[in-house]
Amino acid sequence: MKKYAVITMDIEDWYHTYFPEKNVDRTYSMLDGLDVALAYMDEKNIKGSFFVVGEIADSIADRLRKMDRGGHDIGCHNWEHFRPLAMSPETFHEQVLMAKGKIEDILEH
Repeated sequence: MKKYAVITMDIEDWYHTYFPEKNVDRTYSMLDGLDVALAYMDEKNIKGSFFVVGEIADSIADRLRKMDRGGHDIGCHNWEHFRPLAMSPETFHEQVLMAKGKIEDILEH
């Protein structure tokens, strides 16, 4: 019997989950877990879908390109990870378009 794995992950940093609207020290990153997950997935030939917070896309641009070349799906997870219900429809639309544009720009270059 053939086995399948369906994996989706949000690519965000610690402060996006707990303090997206607060002024906290954002110089410390915990994105090293992404490399561990990708190494395991590559070892097992598992492809996944990754949803990226736009404001960190530049800092992981090389990884995003490598993931894209490796057959993973790259999606958009808003610009700052604010809750959509806490935003006006116009702000949400702007945030999504800004993140989408940034990610597309990175993957095209």
